Amino acid sequence: MGCSDSKSTKQVVIDEPSNNNIVTSKGNETIIFKNKLRALIVDDNCVNRKILKMMLKSIGVESQEVENGQEAVDLFVAGAVFDVVLIDKEMPIMDGPEIPKGLEARGERKNLE
Repeated sequence: MGCSDSKSTKQVVIDEPSNNNIVTSKGNETIIFKNKLRALIVDDNCVNRKILKMMLKSIGVESQEVENGQEAVDLFVAGAVFDVVLIDKEMPIMDGPEIPKGLEARGERKNLE
């Protein structure tokens, strides 16, 4: 019995209503974002932030960067909205696990959903 060389294509659709479709392909996988996704990168290491930003950009995701958890909390309190947040665990000023506590302390429970 031999191995088949048939190429299958996998397609994933992230369904959000919008005309701003983003199509990203890598190998035999295609991801279609129906809306521009926004990510927040929270990391005190500038190299990590740059790598994450480049990775996200390569799949069509907009990103914003901050250096610590307190800056992330300040953004949320100011009304910033993100689809995903990538958080370093250990940082100066406010660690990653302290961010939800910081939001709750400032009455921003809605930003934790």
